[in-house]
Amino acid sequence: MHALILAGQPNRGRLREAFPAVAWEALIPVAGRPLVDYVVDALAATPGVDRLWAVGPVPERPGLTVLPAADNLWDNLRRGLEAVLAHDPGAPALLIATADLPFLTPAVVSRFLEAAPVGMDVVYPIVPRAAVEAAYPGVQRTWVRMADGVFTGGNLFLVRPQALLAVEGTARALLGHRKDPWKLARDLGPGLLWGLVTGRLRIAAVEARVAARWGIRGRAVILEEPAIGVDVDKPGDLSLAARLLEVAAAGPEAGSGR
Repeated sequence: MHALILAGQPNRGRLREAFPAVAWEALIPVAGRPLVDYVVDALAATPGVDRLWAVGPVPERPGLTVLPAADNLWDNLRRGLEAVLAHDPGAPALLIATADLPFLTPAVVSRFLEAAPVGMDVVYPIVPRAAVEAAYPGVQRTWVRMADGVFTGGNLFLVRPQALLAVEGTARALLGHRKDPWKLARDLGPGLLWGLVTGRLRIAAVEARVAARWGIRGRAVILEEPAIGVDVDKPGDLSLAARLLEVAAAGPEAGSGR
């Protein structure tokens, strides 16, 4: 399987407050290493992932093809999709990860792949709030209250490359609204927006509307894997990641205070 890392985000947001001299978010140091390194390591060690691609300034290593960043997130994604298809025109699925997942591990990636149903155009993990807050107390995330539970979105995707490119306009718009549940619901229509307001919206209803409106076969997979629900896009996230990774590197005795 091919895996693509989206690492082409310039450091122009809130992370710039902490590291104004670092040009790219993926290269911001966390516990002594560039943020993107944790993602590359996790994907490279995941069974079944045999070819890595990255869009953005990722340090080169064997088995990783690095593509230059484009001007925005969709164009970065499209560049990666087109490169994968040029290399492997029949690629049935592509695993996509953002570059800011410092807690990602091969085991977590494998569990997502195992949970993903076959034959879908897009599979997207959502993580229960309780699981995230139990693993990372104090973390700030965007939570969505639905009839099925309260969730945050994950930062892994399993996609059929040809399907995304076939609905480029829609994919670009939805990607642009990815951090705003209200705009996403509005994209899907007033009925779903009202369901979101009342907390009665069901995951299956969203999947059905996406299929009916745009012809995209999608599934949201509930996955109790907090590591894919916690990314780094503000200074508080950096502090949390650095603290937990340093404790993990020091071993269990450091965390116990002995």
